[in-house]
Amino acid sequence: MDMEEENVDAGDGVEPQNTILADSTVVFTNDKVFATRGDLLKWAKKVGKENGVAVVIYRSEIATAKPGTRTKLILACERSGKYRPWKNPKSVRGTCTKKCECPFRLRGISSMAGEGWTLHVEYESLTTIKQIYNARQAYRSSIRGNRTEMQHLMSLMERDKYVYRYRKVDDSDELRDIFWAHPDTITLVNKFHLVLIMDSTYKTSKYRLPLLEIMLKVQITCGVVGVIVTDRDLALMNAVQIVFPDAVNLLCLFHVCKNVKAKCKSIVTPKKKQQMVMEAWEGVVYCSDQAKYQQQLEVFKTVCNDFADFHDYVHEQWLVPHKEKFVEAWTNKVMHLGNTTTNRAESAHWSLKRILQDSM
Repeated sequence: MDMEEENVDAGDGVEPQNTILADSTVVFTNDKVFATRGDLLKWAKKVGKENGVAVVIYRSEIATAKPGTRTKLILACERSGKYRPWKNPKSVRGTCTKKCECPFRLRGISSMAGEGWTLHVEYESLTTIKQIYNARQAYRSSIRGNRTEMQHLMSLMERDKYVYRYRKVDDSDELRDIFWAHPDTITLVNKFHLVLIMDSTYKTSKYRLPLLEIMLKVQITCGVVGVIVTDRDLALMNAVQIVFPDAVNLLCLFHVCKNVKAKCKSIVTPKKKQQMVMEAWEGVVYCSDQAKYQQQLEVFKTVCNDFADFHDYVHEQWLVPHKEKFVEAWTNKVMHLGNTTTNRAESAHWSLKRILQDSM
């Protein structure tokens, strides 16, 4: 049943489109036995009034001679039903209506012995997903006013004292990129600056723009960055080398192994052989020193003897250019505090992307 309704132009003669419905099942659910039909109706109207609902009689059903039938009273919200302007075609004056097809129904039933009445919720109105979307969009629009989404974002960052930077496309007002950070995050990064995790995610929100978890170097004022963990994003890796030349760039071990495993499944058969190859691969990745690395590399080469394509892929794509960035024989020489993956940044992205998608 509707608890709130948008204004309708008196000349429209149509029901509201964005009625907000509320579930009042609890207040009408009871185990009472009413002495008479009138007592039941009086109670229902009283409870309805207390909860903003105008309860009216929808129809009555009289018991017939057929065994098992009982007299019933169907109650509804006064806004049930649909406005039908054609019922009064000669009317020249515009009218408005409260009818919005509210599905609220209560069913009063007389006892089989003819003594007393009971009341049940037959169909309670619930808010539909479309109504939620309409109400949410109307609320956002009312907050944003006549500002564009980007103007609204800027105003919010100003209000909450975010640190932000942006760049435009040359000779235009088109935004090329934007950076923002809450003041607390800047405080945190200056307290815990030894290891940074940077991750980029793509196809974010309806604008399909990438989202990068990053910190501007100018904001780090309390010390040097020792380690930066990234995925194998060559553009990002090159930028890290330029901006943080003294930092060690580690690659996300989780994603490296995920890619290698996917390649193994596409080339190596049968499944038992896949397991042997991946065990040999893990022996290479998790060996403790460079001497053992060479030994494990020979083992891996032997196991992959029948799968030259896979062996070449691993060497050319991962080991030769990047082994110092994810193999433990090298990564354990730097203090990374156990941070060898970008999973933490991905979790933060997941939460942030939901906020961005819901707000645009």
